[in-house]
Amino acid sequence: MIVIGAGVAGIYQIKRFVKLGADAFVLEAEDDLGGTWFRNRYPGCRFDSESYTYGYSFSQEILDTWHWKELFSSQPENLRYLNHVADLFGLHEHMRFGVRIASMTWTKQHAHGRSPPRTARPSAPGS
Repeated sequence: MIVIGAGVAGIYQIKRFVKLGADAFVLEAEDDLGGTWFRNRYPGCRFDSESYTYGYSFSQEILDTWHWKELFSSQPENLRYLNHVADLFGLHEHMRFGVRIASMTWTKQHAHGRSPPRTARPSAPGS
């Protein structure tokens, strides 16, 4: 399975796939995780809602180990939080950074994440 983007939703998605034992990874165009919180670094960049509303609630361990410092946390804290979650669950090993997707094709035949078998070398003509 492929997850596109290592932002808030992508981190959650890869966490779910890993928990299910799926062979999955994240492709992220940037050099690190965070999505919007990695890219946007302008002065005053922060959550527009109370910090806890952006936090993941699927794990008591996250709730116990992270405490927001501001009611509307700033970009650096948001990025630290996302890295904290990725570190806590070993998610970095399932992420590939600096990858841009030029195109993708979806077919009904492969709708369940299965691909046809592939050989290591192409067959010789006439064989």
